[in-house]
Amino acid sequence: MSRKFRTYVLPLLLATLMRAATAAAFVPTVTAQGEYSIWMKLVSTSWVGDTTNPIFPDPAHTTFPERYNLTGDWYFVEVYHQRGAPYNDIRYGGAFYPNGTGFVKVTWPKDWENVTIVVKAKTYTGTELGKGELFKGIIVYALFANISGSDHTGVDYTTLHVSQYNDIENDEAYLAKAAVMFRKFHVHTWYDEMDNLSYAQIKIYDINHTAADSTDSLLRALVTKGDGSGNGLYDPSATNEVYPATDRYDDNEWVPIPLQVMHLAEEKPIADVTSSFGDANLNATVRVWWETVLVNTSLFVTGTNLPGPFNTTETGTHNLNSTVFYLACGARDEDTKVYGYDYD
Repeated sequence: MSRKFRTYVLPLLLATLMRAATAAAFVPTVTAQGEYSIWMKLVSTSWVGDTTNPIFPDPAHTTFPERYNLTGDWYFVEVYHQRGAPYNDIRYGGAFYPNGTGFVKVTWPKDWENVTIVVKAKTYTGTELGKGELFKGIIVYALFANISGSDHTGVDYTTLHVSQYNDIENDEAYLAKAAVMFRKFHVHTWYDEMDNLSYAQIKIYDINHTAADSTDSLLRALVTKGDGSGNGLYDPSATNEVYPATDRYDDNEWVPIPLQVMHLAEEKPIADVTSSFGDANLNATVRVWWETVLVNTSLFVTGTNLPGPFNTTETGTHNLNSTVFYLACGARDEDTKVYGYDYD
């Protein structure tokens, strides 16, 4: 199913008002309705911000991972109040959606003594995984305010003070670095790693958060280039992941993949439960089609002779060895005299 996109435009006024922000500068604003609100800038851990204002990109760093923003076409934000067992967590305001440059404004009631803000991934078709439940879906970033804990990749803890709420203008954005990894894919035949396949379809599927037979399992899709290199091509202007949409990354090979930062069963950051595959990871299946034939299935999970899940520590290109074979054949005339050899 084709993906429907929305267009997000950041007001020029916001760009002129935003000042430097750090992970420790969590400063909400009081609204007339008795709410607190704050602007957030959502980027990946590969983001390189300007030295004087980190919410804006460093002009010297221009690669796709270094400039990547989390947009509302691929991610959504929820705000929760954790009340502890046996009470249910309270979600406020439905979902919030970052614009084309990764900025999002979130709000919550001023009488909440703690706040949890989570950023979750959507599927390739736009399904909002885990919407409505705190510890559900692919959580790529979590901010816990007035809840004790230690910071990890994609997880921040902070303390809110009542004095911070007074007379604060909404002119700072909180820089949130989410666990989104970037990897390249290369498709070749069994004969040789340089025997490459052009126009092969590569699809990345979630394993843990969706049903195996669900279309919601599909997280990313791309094709290999037609230049014979066998390298995957991922154009972020076509997927609405770069603003403004230009051709500056039309030859991009980096594929953004969302990682899970929370252990959903334990309701804790993954890093507080296990450190086997970094602070964040994702069990996934990668499949390759050439023409209409499935020629590769690669499991990125824990197991014997398996690479383990996608995670924050791995680097490089994934080579996808595909079952494409060569067949030599010919044709000849059934008249053996014409063919030139008489078997009798």
